[in-house]
Amino acid sequence: MLEPRYFEGLSRRHGRDENRRRRWRQDCQREMGRLIHQFGGKRFTTTDSILYQSYTAMTVTNLQSLAIDTTDPFAGWQSARVSNIANLYTDYEIIVDLSTAATAPANDQAVYVYLVPWVTTDGGTTWITGGNFGTTTLPTGTEGTASMSDPNSMRGPVAMPYKITSQRIESYFTVGQLCGGIVPDGWSLALRNNCGAALGTGCVVAYRGLQFTNA
Repeated sequence: MLEPRYFEGLSRRHGRDENRRRRWRQDCQREMGRLIHQFGGKRFTTTDSILYQSYTAMTVTNLQSLAIDTTDPFAGWQSARVSNIANLYTDYEIIVDLSTAATAPANDQAVYVYLVPWVTTDGGTTWITGGNFGTTTLPTGTEGTASMSDPNSMRGPVAMPYKITSQRIESYFTVGQLCGGIVPDGWSLALRNNCGAALGTGCVVAYRGLQFTNA
């Protein structure tokens, strides 16, 4: 793209009177026509696209058959930490798909999913949590059980309704959505169950990195 001073130079060359300003406009029009003819309008035409990375299923061993817990602090689940240091993805899409036992909805009729941002101080060896469970126990960065209170300083929650006996509980969101449009150095998930039914054994939590390209 041409800088404004390019045309300002043409303007100075032709002075201030009306005839010279008219010639300046004509010069500008001829120059723009020459550039369009030279580049065919292609140089400045780009297309934004999303580049979807590989689908990755997270380990959910301790999520399967997770019981309902209505007493604070709540027994729940936490995922392993996902590092974005090497990949530098623009965002991550996350899918949560939970099976349930054949029990009627009760209590909040919902499962809550939280996101924990992580920041590394040294390129991926030492990590600091950007959110906590609201208890004295911090997220670990490895898949396992968790004890969390409400309120807490994690991002979210994403509420997943459970309205019909034996229905699957499903939701979709992105890391950037919960972090103000920014992907932190790393992230992990936490989940608690207050839907009225225990979870089943067919639970899936997965993610896919996203990159935005321009060509």
